[in-house]
Amino acid sequence: MKFNTEDNKCKVLHVGTHNERTKYELNSAVLPTTESEKDLGVTVNERLSWNEHIQKCVGKASSMVGWITRNLIRKDVKTMMIVYKTLIRPHLEYSVQLWNPEWKHGTQKTILDMEKVQRDFTRKIEGIGLLTYRDRLRICGITTLIERRARGDLIECFKIWKGIANYGANMLHVSRSGYNLIQKARKCDKLHSTFPYRIIEYWNKIPSYIKDAETTESFKVRLDDFKKSCERSSVSGNYWELSENLLSKIDDGQPNRDSYVSFMNDNPFIAHRRGIVV
Repeated sequence: MKFNTEDNKCKVLHVGTHNERTKYELNSAVLPTTESEKDLGVTVNERLSWNEHIQKCVGKASSMVGWITRNLIRKDVKTMMIVYKTLIRPHLEYSVQLWNPEWKHGTQKTILDMEKVQRDFTRKIEGIGLLTYRDRLRICGITTLIERRARGDLIECFKIWKGIANYGANMLHVSRSGYNLIQKARKCDKLHSTFPYRIIEYWNKIPSYIKDAETTESFKVRLDDFKKSCERSSVSGNYWELSENLLSKIDDGQPNRDSYVSFMNDNPFIAHRRGIVV
């Protein structure tokens, strides 16, 4: 099979700021260069930044939110959650272990943009659109997306650590105890936000009896029970605290919330135009 060099099907992506950007030829034709390229559904750019990919995911999910809310007649909690989990949330979670952004200065806006999709969707559910985001999450029985991504990292780490997954064993460095993960020296600062490094803090916070689970499902159950028990204590540094950081950031950006709710209740037509059922 010959490579297609005439229709720009073969391209060169130079990765890194210090790349020499060598020109490559195939069948006597110089291959064109590109700043970003989509491979297996993930957009990769020359800076190894995932912002472009995330913005595309947010755009697709937001478009789906608009299409669904325009065409769906029943908007009760049960129906909307089935639709959300089936048609919208997967756009925000495809291959998430690869590009999951870390909560830190410089990435908070990107994380808030992703969370805004879920916030906007839950506003359009009958009867709860004017409640706080915290209350809407509780009624819908879901967590923030940032917490869900962190929990997903732990589940993926368990599958690799337990040998259930047939990949990634060389990414994790296990301590002598066999339960905790240790951090090896990294050659690039960008590696700090990658899966093998960002998972260490939260994995090491999990008690050993959770890691001793035999199956992925039992691990999930033990992990959720551990969260419930710790939420009533003063234990800190666990993955679910990401939700509180994000919710506090959202609350800080809504100083006039009471006035907004009062205005929407007094003006149901405007609320309806914004997809909120008062």
